[in-house]
Amino acid sequence: MNRWLRPMLSFFVAFAVWTAFSWPLPQHVFHGIPWSAHRTQSDSVSVMTAGDHLQLLYHFWLASDMLQGNTPAFSNIYEFNTGDDAALRCVRPYYFPFCYVYHLFAHSGRAWALNVTGFISIWGTFWLTWCLTRRYAQSEWIAMAAALLGIALPFRWISLLGGSPIGLSMLWAPMMVLGVDMAVRDSRPFGGLMAGVAMLFMAWTDSHMFFFGALIAPAWSVVAWTQRAQDVGRWRTIRRVVVALLPLGLFLALALVLNKAFMSKATTTLLASGGRSMADAMNAAPQATGFFWFLGGNSDQVYLGWCMLLLVLMAVVVFSLRTGSVARSQQEAWLRWRVAFWLLVLGMMGMMILALGPRGPKHGWIFGHVRAWIPPYTMIRQPAKIFCLVPTVLAVLVALSWSSVAQIARERFFRVVVWVWVAMMLLEYKHGIRPAICLLDKEQTAYRVVAEDALERGVLPRAVVLPLWPGDSHWASLYEYYVSLYRIRMLNGYHPVVKSDYMDEVFLKLESANKGLLTDDQVQYLKQMGIDYILFHENAFPEKVSPFSSGWTLKRLLEHPQLDWLTQADGIWAFRIVPAEHRHSQEFTLTVPVLFPARSWEAESLVTNRMAVAVMEDASCDRAAVLMTGESMRIPPVRLPADDGLRWLLRVRGEGVLQAHLYENGNPGAVSGELEVNDAAWRWLEVPIAMQSSYAALSADIGVLRGRVALDMAILMGGAWHALAPGEIMEIPATAFFHAGYTDSQSGAVVLRPQRDAAAVIFYGWRLPVEAGEYEVEVLFQTWASEGVKVGELICGNKKEGESVLAELKPGARAVGRFTRTNNLPFQIGVRYTGADTLEISAVRLTRLPDAEKNK
Repeated sequence: MNRWLRPMLSFFVAFAVWTAFSWPLPQHVFHGIPWSAHRTQSDSVSVMTAGDHLQLLYHFWLASDMLQGNTPAFSNIYEFNTGDDAALRCVRPYYFPFCYVYHLFAHSGRAWALNVTGFISIWGTFWLTWCLTRRYAQSEWIAMAAALLGIALPFRWISLLGGSPIGLSMLWAPMMVLGVDMAVRDSRPFGGLMAGVAMLFMAWTDSHMFFFGALIAPAWSVVAWTQRAQDVGRWRTIRRVVVALLPLGLFLALALVLNKAFMSKATTTLLASGGRSMADAMNAAPQATGFFWFLGGNSDQVYLGWCMLLLVLMAVVVFSLRTGSVARSQQEAWLRWRVAFWLLVLGMMGMMILALGPRGPKHGWIFGHVRAWIPPYTMIRQPAKIFCLVPTVLAVLVALSWSSVAQIARERFFRVVVWVWVAMMLLEYKHGIRPAICLLDKEQTAYRVVAEDALERGVLPRAVVLPLWPGDSHWASLYEYYVSLYRIRMLNGYHPVVKSDYMDEVFLKLESANKGLLTDDQVQYLKQMGIDYILFHENAFPEKVSPFSSGWTLKRLLEHPQLDWLTQADGIWAFRIVPAEHRHSQEFTLTVPVLFPARSWEAESLVTNRMAVAVMEDASCDRAAVLMTGESMRIPPVRLPADDGLRWLLRVRGEGVLQAHLYENGNPGAVSGELEVNDAAWRWLEVPIAMQSSYAALSADIGVLRGRVALDMAILMGGAWHALAPGEIMEIPATAFFHAGYTDSQSGAVVLRPQRDAAAVIFYGWRLPVEAGEYEVEVLFQTWASEGVKVGELICGNKKEGESVLAELKPGARAVGRFTRTNNLPFQIGVRYTGADTLEISAVRLTRLPDAEKNK
């Protein structure tokens, strides 16, 4: 084939595959980027979804901004900035050359530049894989069909669409293998140079790709050696091959030196400590059935499919035939193909076993030995990453398979069979890829106000963004994107491996700010680092952050005497740190009367004596802890600030006396009075929490002084709450609930919007017990949807009894439902948002119906 025809044709084929596999990305190519290959909601498009895709975009933008001269070279000054910009200078490749490709297209927008970079990676992969498979295929069209494996395998799209740099870096696998093949097979130094450059680019774009590429280079040399037509074994030939591979060795050495120089202190510490544990690898390991079934999660990364299995089995049968059944002119090539085929089959089996990690044969016996023999392998947390090599290896295996079948098939019929197989293979792989698109904000008012306020005051904009994470949470990718819009230097950031200095000097010192507590010492500490601003994301506040809802944290921040509220936009609140006498915040009072719990424990999981666990069908999980005199259970520590009304709720029954010993940071604290239990039915006891510190890790020992007491659950809650009497009404503002969306600063209502908020249960709460009886619940809401459009569903239930839909939320109608409680187990009231239109929830009203109403 003409040397220009192959890259041109490969462009159009790659574009067709990219369009099909990434759809609906082509519809949003200028303002959206992919964030997952497996969308979990009906709408494939959302706005500003947190994840690795935003982090990758941030680093591409950072490199481009450096090239434009707007950011100091090799200085990531916008995250983990403690006040000294110079200390953040660190030479890094920033995914070169992909960052440069991004830079070439960045003038047309960030989304467009990143999407073009992803397509170029797909195009280059297909072209190079085609060049490689042509060396093992009987004809050009077989090589082209086989090369489609290089860009169709699910692992590639899961990585690329999920924002992993390995999705881009897989371009270098066929380039490196092709170079090794040329160097060994043809004794061409250009091949060694090509392989060496590919190895260097692997080292600069993804450490997994570099590690596995370094492992496959010598293995492929063996495969290529079997394909030499003559002079095999002569010293002169060996010398020529060594010379041809010399550039690869030199570039590999250079890559190792540079990688060591680029390696962060945190990564070095992780490697020195023995790397990832087998437990980490087990958590991320796929299941073996994932090779042939889409199971979801990590297992989809190793999907190979039935089309591939049938073809390889057919080739096994054909290659097992005697050589005499092949034409004499093809016998020499046939023998070489057969050797390469069996070597690649063995290699594929090895990679499949290693991809399973601890889930492999004999509980990962081979995986464990490889970790012992090759120490860097302990750094691999996701064993399936080895599949970065599989598309290249599999493409050559398919080329050999079809070439073998071609020897015994009729030409015209054979071509039809091959292309039918290709179509089925593409459809099979596409079936498991359902991309989700993240639309990018062009601006963010709260971040912009911080930048403008700092400019007006003549200072650099420096901020800490809440919630504060240990540094490795994908939620912080939102912060990275927004600070890049306005070049705000933030104290926190996002990195897979975080330095211990950040944990000790930032997260542990300031973590209480997640619950709205900032002491004078903490404020002074922030001022010493030049940090004048706090940005709070109430719409990125999962339950892991705090034992209570984001409304509680927001209320405390708004009431803080040294925080001046500047503005609120889209769930992000901006504050400036000021002296108490200079505070002049806008008037806005947030009401959070009840602190619904995000922390509850099953008592049977808190006792060390398994004999103390009894089966009880009326317990929350059908089991409870039964404690005798002198026995106790320990409630795990929860870090929280002191607050009026904090207390433990204990669900108990039996005959005896309990006493609670509170601990703060592991030290003995207050001791409750004697709590008498004399009940045959379950009831709730309250244990008030009197904290001696303003902030502490609070835990408790619940012990039996005398008697025999069954304990079912423990709940941490706060605020004003009591069991409703018949006819009593309790109305709770929406800000007390756990929610997505944002709190409207004018009305105090919680607002949910299409695309920005998931179509799921994203507004919920209560989680507290009430007495047995019949209840009516109403969601007070507004919506601007068209008549008859359902914007939500009112749901009620718990994990033991399941959830049921009580009412629908439609414009012009009340959302009222009734339910009956036959026990006093905690239950949840929530709204399942449909995403059909904007929904504004102001409050939830719960009424206990009178007994007379119950008997109607």
